[in-house]
Amino acid sequence: MTYVGRYINLNRSIERRGQMEAQFERLNSADRYFRFQGVDGASLNASASLLSPGERGCFLSHHQCIVDSIPLNEHVHIVEDDVTFGPQTVPLLDQIVDDVLKDVDILFTDIFVPPDFSFIWNLTQSYRRCGLIEDDPGPGALRFPSSIFYQGLDQVKFSGATSYIVAKRSAQKVADLLEAELSRGPTMPVDLALRVLVTSGQLSAVCTVPFLTSITFDSVITTTMTGRTLPPSSVTALFLLRHFFYVNKDAKLLRTMASNLNKDLQQPGFTDVLLESFKFILSDHYTDF
Repeated sequence: MTYVGRYINLNRSIERRGQMEAQFERLNSADRYFRFQGVDGASLNASASLLSPGERGCFLSHHQCIVDSIPLNEHVHIVEDDVTFGPQTVPLLDQIVDDVLKDVDILFTDIFVPPDFSFIWNLTQSYRRCGLIEDDPGPGALRFPSSIFYQGLDQVKFSGATSYIVAKRSAQKVADLLEAELSRGPTMPVDLALRVLVTSGQLSAVCTVPFLTSITFDSVITTTMTGRTLPPSSVTALFLLRHFFYVNKDAKLLRTMASNLNKDLQQPGFTDVLLESFKFILSDHYTDF
């Protein structure tokens, strides 16, 4: 076993706990992924922090989960209880984790993709080189990448801490750096704190391409995080951008969701020229210069 897994789950999120346990049973990974009782932000005392109670609880949960992993002296895969694994996820992670974490502190298995065209172009090129450009592998078939690429995150405005693996040699360092942010309030959610640590060079991190995990759409729309409201249409757009690069995506469902997302636009043809240009630039016919 190359790593251990922990999924963060609130006591009140009974349905999500059942879904996670069923998922791991189905994937024969129930002996590897164990529940970590999350800190419920609704139970916290008032604080001077800029964060909502839910964001504070989430930060504390991630930090304590890393702290608890230190005595294990194992790479630890920390996931939230809205994560989605494909049948390929654990076998592929077993193949890559030890080698990748020799050189970096954190391996993300997916992120929220920022609406940055240059970054999306880079992801698309890597995704194509993985051999996953075919839209539909066929009934019952799984996408297995011919290669896995590792996108450096030191210059990326990424977000999301739904699924990441902390190297065993780095757990204490990551815990200490997050503890320092906690002592300041904290001033930002845990995923953004990790981003700042990565973009400032205090931590090193990469993300797999293709993404080896994703999130459930329902969990994005109906978040369990107290004190957070999200605009459904904008959340859907970013979900599609993220889920597109998932190794086990349902391409037909994504196309349907994308079509529904744009059906009520007041000027649906306004960006047609841009979209056609982007379509070509993201294809294998475009030559960068």
